[in-house]
Amino acid sequence: MKNGMRTMAALLAALLLSGCGGQEALPAQEGDEADAREEFLDSLGAAAEEEADTLGSSVYSFQISVGGVIYTFPMMGKELQELGWEPISSLDALGAHYFRQVTYRNGDGAELDFILYNKADSEVLLGNTIVEGYVYNAASDADRKLDVMFPGGFLSGVSTAEEMRPVYGEPTEETVTEDGLTLWRYEYSEHIYTEVSFRDGILENMTSSCIGAVPVGYSVSRLNVKGDEPEYVKDYKAPKAFENDPFSYVYVLEGEYYRLRTPLKAFLENGWEIRERKSNDCAGNASSFITLFLQQGYETDPATGQEVPTGLLLDMTVYNEDGFIQPLENCLVEDLYLYDYGDSAEASGAGISASLEGGITLGMSADDVMRILTGMGVTPVTEESGSFLYYRVEDPENPKNGYLFCFGENGLTSMEVLLTYGD
Repeated sequence: MKNGMRTMAALLAALLLSGCGGQEALPAQEGDEADAREEFLDSLGAAAEEEADTLGSSVYSFQISVGGVIYTFPMMGKELQELGWEPISSLDALGAHYFRQVTYRNGDGAELDFILYNKADSEVLLGNTIVEGYVYNAASDADRKLDVMFPGGFLSGVSTAEEMRPVYGEPTEETVTEDGLTLWRYEYSEHIYTEVSFRDGILENMTSSCIGAVPVGYSVSRLNVKGDEPEYVKDYKAPKAFENDPFSYVYVLEGEYYRLRTPLKAFLENGWEIRERKSNDCAGNASSFITLFLQQGYETDPATGQEVPTGLLLDMTVYNEDGFIQPLENCLVEDLYLYDYGDSAEASGAGISASLEGGITLGMSADDVMRILTGMGVTPVTEESGSFLYYRVEDPENPKNGYLFCFGENGLTSMEVLLTYGD
């Protein structure tokens, strides 16, 4: 057994507490109990830093062997990715101070649940979460693709309670579930524990969690501050003209050329300012709804008699694709939506001089838009809904991207450009 594991066992014997884990925010702790807990968590991080060639034998090893590869927790989410694991759901970020059980799949098609924890003060991508353990369920591994071995060299479906008890010791709690499983729980605290279950005396499932431990060298401050300017902001260069290609995603607003995906910074450098924001800085892989304002003059407020700025308003959603917190100026505009609904238009882009590739602008007739699109080698998909006619132009690289034009009695009523999916 590694020295770090001996340290853990000693601490566990002195500091057992009660409780249960779950998908929730990790609570704060204070006083001597918190100091002891931090010391213990530090010992876990140090133990995980050691490169073990063999599994420990302690139930508190916080290890598992999968396909002959030993995983020692805590580890970083990006390490799972480097080992070929990918989450099978659309989840790609985790909220601040939350932990969650997430199912991953490896290159062999085997699936295993890992326990992820975000220690930062904001949502972060899964690669920047801490992997704090695993949940192995034999029913999900019926074909034994995972080739799993637990601390002490024990195997699901093979090892018995009689041979495991002398190695793991007496559990903190032993219960029998409604479906006939005998459950052993070894507990340091509410979120630091190992659970072992048996059916008819044969090992079936195991969960091991050390939520709160961090890898050696981990710095939460890096996640809690505004990140360095992302490469996609540094590399952005505004176009100087249209390119006669609708899938170059060039557009013009108030005489300035832009290209999706557009860093918000490009708008701010051209005189726009953030008038309203629904949140502060963007978090990793998060979005924020904002309203931009471009001042064009002043008018007198009849209520106060004071001069107030007047100008154009534009609503948009910006996205942060970096793994760290970013100021809004480093977030991306990935879709542009402009419409003109007459007197009902508010903060919609009404009154803004705007055009897309080929010079397509609001108010233009469907025939003129069709002529421009076919001239660029594009034939839109058309459909009618009530009194409206829709043109949809799909990007050949990814049909989820492209353009949507809506025509009413007065010509082109709205136009939406979307470049969210793929590169």
